[in-house]
Amino acid sequence: MSFARPARSIVAVLTCAISLGACGDSETKTVKQTTTVTVGATATETVETPPVDGCSSTDNASTIPELPAVGDVPAPVVKLREQLYQAALECDFDALGDIARANAGSFSFTFGAEKDAAAYWKSNDEQSHILDSLARVLTTPLVEKREGDLVYAWPSAYSDKPTDKEWKELVASGAYTQQQVDGFRKDSVYYGYRVGIKPDGSWSYFVAGD
Repeated sequence: MSFARPARSIVAVLTCAISLGACGDSETKTVKQTTTVTVGATATETVETPPVDGCSSTDNASTIPELPAVGDVPAPVVKLREQLYQAALECDFDALGDIARANAGSFSFTFGAEKDAAAYWKSNDEQSHILDSLARVLTTPLVEKREGDLVYAWPSAYSDKPTDKEWKELVASGAYTQQQVDGFRKDSVYYGYRVGIKPDGSWSYFVAGD
């Protein structure tokens, strides 16, 4: 943390790295983001903003499909789906954890004994590509499930009798490879990541396994 010299007018804070190698080694491409905050009447404080940690969704961000519109579903479902998709793209584990906690008691994220969804996703994302899967699955068509109450679920391959088209859409989303989908089809069941949202916009589950 550094403080600029006092001045009678606005103090411009220039960071060498912003010029992409304007000083030091000309091969340097690091860009640092800074925030200037006025301290008192004459001084400014320069605070370096740390970069956002990457996750499985940012590793392959350019290949994640855009979120398509859905058909005739309740507005709360549309809203939560968009929130989940955006949080997954931004690696916002905390936002996803907040939504999960808001639905505590009815939300499922694992078949194990873990209690903290955000912590579980963070610790397993690198290996299991959890946030990448969340974003991609939400871009597929949905299916209406009767699991006690009505639940809007993604992907549509999570239906009781998925069609060839639904399997192909799952592969096209990039959530799973053709080889993985062939494995699901061989077992006659989809047990990959699926998302469930109730009509009132409550998050029912984001889980994988059988």
